[in-house]
Amino acid sequence: MSRAFSATLPLLAILLVHAVPSPATTWYADPVNGSASGDGSAANPWPTLKWIVDNNKIRSMKPAAYPYHYGEPLVASNVSAPIQPGDTIELLSGDHDVVYVQGYYNTDWITIRAAAGAAPVVRRFQFRGGCKWRIDGVTVSQEPYGTPGTTTAVNFENHSWHGPAYDCIVENCHIYGVDDTSTFTAGDWLAKTPGAAVSSGGVRNVIRHNTIRNVQLGINVGAADSVVEHNTLTGLAHDGLRSGADRIVWQYNRLSDFVVVDDNHDDIIQLYRGGSVPHVGVIIRGNYFDGRKIPGRPLTRSPQGVGCFDGPLVDCVVENNVVLTAHYHGITLTDATGCRIVNNTSIDPSREYPAWITLGSKGLGGNHDCIIRNNLSYAIPDPNPDSTNIVDHNIELTDALSDRIFVDWRNGDVRLLADGPAVDQGSADLAPAVDIDFVARPQGNGIDIGAYEYRDPTPLPGDADGDGDVDLDDFVLLKRNFGATGATWGQGDFDGDGDVDLDDFVLLKRNFGSGN
Repeated sequence: MSRAFSATLPLLAILLVHAVPSPATTWYADPVNGSASGDGSAANPWPTLKWIVDNNKIRSMKPAAYPYHYGEPLVASNVSAPIQPGDTIELLSGDHDVVYVQGYYNTDWITIRAAAGAAPVVRRFQFRGGCKWRIDGVTVSQEPYGTPGTTTAVNFENHSWHGPAYDCIVENCHIYGVDDTSTFTAGDWLAKTPGAAVSSGGVRNVIRHNTIRNVQLGINVGAADSVVEHNTLTGLAHDGLRSGADRIVWQYNRLSDFVVVDDNHDDIIQLYRGGSVPHVGVIIRGNYFDGRKIPGRPLTRSPQGVGCFDGPLVDCVVENNVVLTAHYHGITLTDATGCRIVNNTSIDPSREYPAWITLGSKGLGGNHDCIIRNNLSYAIPDPNPDSTNIVDHNIELTDALSDRIFVDWRNGDVRLLADGPAVDQGSADLAPAVDIDFVARPQGNGIDIGAYEYRDPTPLPGDADGDGDVDLDDFVLLKRNFGATGATWGQGDFDGDGDVDLDDFVLLKRNFGSGN
């Protein structure tokens, strides 16, 4: 190891330790041992999070006048309250009830998180107006302490009177309707599961690293500049993801296990806005969309894939996604201008349908200046040819080709085989810098076609980006995903235990400076 690399390692450790800033003050809520006469300390906690909110223990800002709109004046509220912006509220195990927060516009983040080793449950969160709230590591469900119902589990509401809930984060949470749906009828799904796991109506909200199970709609975002990333969603009775505004980023999410409960045309992800209002700058990147039917699963179904029918679509990007679905619409963009569909893999392993990648039109102006490149699919039709559209370096699959290209496509494994027809055959122009697993492109003599870049199956521990060495680029990937569960090698899970933690950092540190 070089002297320069050795000197860098202490700095890496310092950066890792300080990846999350320390809070100003930490307060505690304990449904079992807490008391209304407590002072909120670890030794003398308050009863529940609901009690804290209902008893005005949080100092914040509120609208100076109503109805409130984003950017209008705010005034101080609860000025003598002990909890201040920048503080953290740690929740101990037990029932924290329904938490209803109205009009708390914080000047700095207030974090609500599960205490170490604790299992707190909030029945549901309702933020009606407000900003800079962060929910971390909490279980959200009505089932353990109440009757399951259809109310949205986590709702950042854009309210006509109290204003929008914006600049909020929900991360590392377990959000579910009911634990077991194995005997559910369609009516049970519609009556006993949340209408949505997360609904976000304010700008710049972030929804990341959550586990979502057994709900109707997964995540619904209706405001611009939001990010939805690294979530795992299973057991979905309607759309998995729904996008309704500009510049929303949907990336590195994993969705599977869809059921049919009514006549809705469900999509794994849908762009829906209405009124012919354009979707501008939406990014759908690096997602693993598994819409296959599950044998023996009651009500199992295969939904439409990336269904962007509600155009116009302007400057949208669909890249690095895997879409497995027994439906024609693997990836469909309607009335698209300046959009690109690059390095995706869209197939139907059951072979009921071709699961195509295509542009479509509802007569709102057609498709112009779009690019379809480096994709793998059984069909890539363009029903509205236009000389401004570019369709190149794609492979239209057959079963024989799929056998030569994929590891085990019939069972959903669409990683590439070495020396297959998709390896090194793509175009570098507009290709993503990394693949769906954060492997750097290219690995060989050229860009591979599809969502995966083929790499040596035994890479050097610490080499997250697959470029043959362990360096600061790899540390940045590990730091970005530190604490994540359900992680991949490309996110920093070098020991293969499904999370990114200090064990993985030790592996990176051990090999830092090694390789090319």
